[in-house]
Amino acid sequence: MQNKHGQHLKPKGLETRRRLLQTAATLLNTGVALESLSAPSVARAAGLSPAAFYIYFNDIHDLLLELTRETVAKMGDLVALLREPWSADAVRRHAEQFVDAFHEYWCANHGALVFSIFAVNNGDKDVAQLRREGSYPVIRALAPQMRRLHEGTGELDQVSAVARANLLWSGMQHLTANIFAAMREDPAAEVLDPSDLKKTEVDTLIRLILPASCQG
Repeated sequence: MQNKHGQHLKPKGLETRRRLLQTAATLLNTGVALESLSAPSVARAAGLSPAAFYIYFNDIHDLLLELTRETVAKMGDLVALLREPWSADAVRRHAEQFVDAFHEYWCANHGALVFSIFAVNNGDKDVAQLRREGSYPVIRALAPQMRRLHEGTGELDQVSAVARANLLWSGMQHLTANIFAAMREDPAAEVLDPSDLKKTEVDTLIRLILPASCQG
């Protein structure tokens, strides 16, 4: 890995770069407004000079892009929960495990994730590309689970399975993002309780992943 001067980073440089990324993530997670986040503010919070920031990143967007890249890469842990075939009689247990892991992922990375969704909504093509690359493995793992559980029913073809997986994954992310954003703006705001949100997501996942004949 190189810095912005084309020099290979030594352990100290790697540690400094990591500190800047972690500091930005912490600031976002603790509710710092996106519009107030800047290269100097991140550098100062990390105990560094603003000049040090520009050794590793071009600007604050460059840092946030790297933070997004690292954050979406962590979706691989969610994909791992989808590799094992789900059986119809254990779908609720599998769905609860998946949603629990999703919420743990969101709680740990919500600042960067809220930024990435808002950036996409504001037309940031670089962030949008990273989010697509991170989401594809989840969608590609969800769709076969749906097809497998619908096998022999004639209810769900490949295109419909991918569409359902897209709908589910997009809905889970946007609903969770809106709730976290509302809580950041006003901690006293009346928003959907996390436990109710989880139940809604589990019930929706079950409804989409099971054939109608298995849902009573």
